[in-house]
Amino acid sequence: MDLSALFGIADGAFTGGLFGLAGTAIHAGLKAWDGHQETKKELAHRDYDLQELTLNNQLQVEMEESRLVGAKMEADNRLAVTEEQVAGEMRTASYEHDRSAYTQTLSDTFSGRLARFLLAAVDVVRGLMRPAITVAMLWMLWEIGSMLQRITGGTMPVDQASALWLQVVTAIITLATTCVTWWFGSRQLRRAGS
Repeated sequence: MDLSALFGIADGAFTGGLFGLAGTAIHAGLKAWDGHQETKKELAHRDYDLQELTLNNQLQVEMEESRLVGAKMEADNRLAVTEEQVAGEMRTASYEHDRSAYTQTLSDTFSGRLARFLLAAVDVVRGLMRPAITVAMLWMLWEIGSMLQRITGGTMPVDQASALWLQVVTAIITLATTCVTWWFGSRQLRRAGS
């Protein structure tokens, strides 16, 4: 065998080895690239799962906070109702105590009976004052409206009659608002003062 043939065989073996090594390196590089891509994909999936889990947790926290706010509002409403009931019961008990104090401290003489009667009358007047004033004012406004109707007798132009009626209605609304505000406002002041 000649030397060139031997070099040819060695060259073929060397070239084949190089191609084999290159193929192996390319295959290993592609496998590493695939692994890297798979890792990136898995990390992206994990980031997405983490974001989804975070959003779900935030939603759960917001729902729980909303439920707690609703429960607090309901408890506050119940507390306000209970406080109003207690204030009413305390006021009623105070009135009863005042009445019994009238009868216990006054003697059974004519002057004592007269004093009890007068104190009871004051109590009645005090209790009827707001409703009586309200009814009286409403009656006066009704009379004013009736007088306007009688005075105009249907001869007043419609726009003037409408303006007068509007003033009467506005006065009635003002009166109603004043009475309701007075009644409930004085309750709140009494409650705040106690």
